[in-house]
Amino acid sequence: MKETRLKGVIAALIVGVVCLGLSLFLGVLHWQSTDKNQLIKSEAIYKTSSSQDAVVLIDYIYPEAIGTLDNGNNLYLIGYVQPDGYLGYVGLEAKESDKELQALIKTSKEALAENPQYLVVKVKSTLDKESIVNYENYLRETLSSNAELSQSMDYSTYVTRLNLGLGQAIYFIIPIMLVLGGAGFLTAWKLKKSNAAVYEELYHAYPNLQGNIQALHDSADYIDESIGLLVYKNHIFGYKQRLFLFDLREVTNLYHHVINHKKYGLITIHRSSSLVFKTQDSHKAQEVAIKNVGKNTDLQLQPLFDYIQNHFPHIVLGYKQ
Repeated sequence: MKETRLKGVIAALIVGVVCLGLSLFLGVLHWQSTDKNQLIKSEAIYKTSSSQDAVVLIDYIYPEAIGTLDNGNNLYLIGYVQPDGYLGYVGLEAKESDKELQALIKTSKEALAENPQYLVVKVKSTLDKESIVNYENYLRETLSSNAELSQSMDYSTYVTRLNLGLGQAIYFIIPIMLVLGGAGFLTAWKLKKSNAAVYEELYHAYPNLQGNIQALHDSADYIDESIGLLVYKNHIFGYKQRLFLFDLREVTNLYHHVINHKKYGLITIHRSSSLVFKTQDSHKAQEVAIKNVGKNTDLQLQPLFDYIQNHFPHIVLGYKQ
């Protein structure tokens, strides 16, 4: 037997690192797909790039929405410029409250034509299931009186200001991942501290074990290696699922708690076990996880309970209301 001061600590640290790393990765990915300068740098420009996340260089915008969509958003008509000088028109889906769009609308027609402005968008195909319904027919009907504009209009694609980058969900996912990452590091710190406290209490009670932890195993009065429990003199020591130490002279109640995890409420797919201790100096029971070895875990624990009943008869075994 060796000291396991890092019991559970590494796993908690891994969770923390993975969650924080994932949140950082998603944050960078979202930033790259919504930052105007990054998109321009990567040449993700509408009609010249196959990227869904892009910028459109706007040289004209009709000041009023040309339609209201089923989702409550507006459809605007914009003119765009490609790097090769091609001029075209495309529909832009956006909320009326879009501040960047409203700033462009307030820009004079002449100023926008002389100094086209980039706008971050997501490119959508009219063939997508979630695209604007009847987009092409609506535009052809609306623009039928303007032959020049109608001929330069994009009917198979449009651009939207909704769900840019990784979408609105990213603003919930990243904080959740950060919280989970922080919780992982906090758990690791708490486990490291509690593990150290277990060994400190053990060595305080039995100085002879200091530097000779193998004697705890070799001289145990009761041991169950598969579950990871042993009784050494007056203490019960758990070392497999989680490190814990209780002075059995101070324990008043003890029982085994099993949780069956079921699929569809019918099939048991996993079981988790814990021992619940109530001590003289605490009104609240303390529950510590132990290894579950299957449906016979409770039966396997009976020799331990028998030993405790014989040597510590003051302990009430089993759950009591």
